[in-house]
Amino acid sequence: MNEIYLQIKSKLERLRKSLDREELKTRFSRWFVSVILFLILIGLFESEFYFASPVRKLIFYIAISIFALSFCVHVLPSILKLVGLLKSKSDIELAKLVWAKHPEVRDKLVDALQIYEQKSKSKNLYSEELIDSAFAQLASEVLKFEWSEIDKSESNRKILSSLLIFWGLHLKLGPSPRV
Repeated sequence: MNEIYLQIKSKLERLRKSLDREELKTRFSRWFVSVILFLILIGLFESEFYFASPVRKLIFYIAISIFALSFCVHVLPSILKLVGLLKSKSDIELAKLVWAKHPEVRDKLVDALQIYEQKSKSKNLYSEELIDSAFAQLASEVLKFEWSEIDKSESNRKILSSLLIFWGLHLKLGPSPRV
């Protein structure tokens, strides 16, 4: 029974890492797009108003501070989850996510995890043989399916393609550089 549970845990761990990587990609993409848009906005203001040198320095330091702070708030937690310093999703949360994405698994994964946790409690209302057989049956049904990865890369493609379109429009329609 422990081998089966370890197989389920390893699949859940692969799923957790996959989801953490996708979250990091999405958050970094959004942060990067925001930084680029902010830089474009600063460039437009500079080309329109032509700030004095001390004002440019002030804007530069404020922009760098905003970029660093937004990175720490928006991207750094995802990096820390990926490394393992921050808590990621629990096994039950992952099982519910698998249930939502793969209807063929249904709630069997959640049931198998809960049955295994029930066995580890000191006061069992059911016999260990009954718990073992129920867990083995549910685990065998759950392990038939490949649910260790969920593709979420579509949102990253949309973000980056919108950035490229906006950047192209900015280069085409934006102000010409000063001579």
